[in-house]
Amino acid sequence: MANYIYIISGLGADERVFQRVNFGGYTPVFLQYIPAVKGESIAQYAQRLLPQITTPNPILVGISFGGIIAIELSKLIPTRGLVLLATAKTRAEIPFYFRMLGRLQLHRLLSPRLMKSRFHLKGTYKVFGISETEDKAILHQILEDTDPAFLKWAINAIVHWNNKTLPTHYYHLHGEKDRIFPKQFVAATDWVAADGHSLPLTSAEKVSRWMVEKLNQITADEVEV
Repeated sequence: MANYIYIISGLGADERVFQRVNFGGYTPVFLQYIPAVKGESIAQYAQRLLPQITTPNPILVGISFGGIIAIELSKLIPTRGLVLLATAKTRAEIPFYFRMLGRLQLHRLLSPRLMKSRFHLKGTYKVFGISETEDKAILHQILEDTDPAFLKWAINAIVHWNNKTLPTHYYHLHGEKDRIFPKQFVAATDWVAADGHSLPLTSAEKVSRWMVEKLNQITADEVEV
């Protein structure tokens, strides 16, 4: 019997982010992002993703925006545990300046097309902690394939996310040099020194070992219970 884990990638991304990760004996099922409905919250969006999860009491894996989605999904269905990477678990872990952008509605001035432009790619790579040529190519292609309307909705949804409740059973790996969710705002369970936001690409071996260890711990805890 396959030991499925359900993975939610980062903002507009897909399984390419995890292409270097070894999941050991676990079978990854990547949830596919669907078009957002104008004005819906992250919680409402997560509700519409539920039909893609077909296993009772699943293990959810989420990175960045996908981690936020995983947390909202865990409020809707029983889960065995959450494995989170480079994300925020509550509103308090989202930097205050992002929340300020939301209050002032300044985030609406951000152009998804501008993020993708060749002129601004250098800054985008820096924010995502990408320096290797191959990693840049992967991120560039992911950005090219991202729907601008979805990206704009997601940014708005993140700055207005108001979750204050921590998941009951989770592990959280975070880069000490993450520029999107900086270390000083985040209470992770584990850290990767000298790395940023794109951990599955830039620290694939460490992520693989850590993830399999935590997945094994979740399943072992279940057996003990």
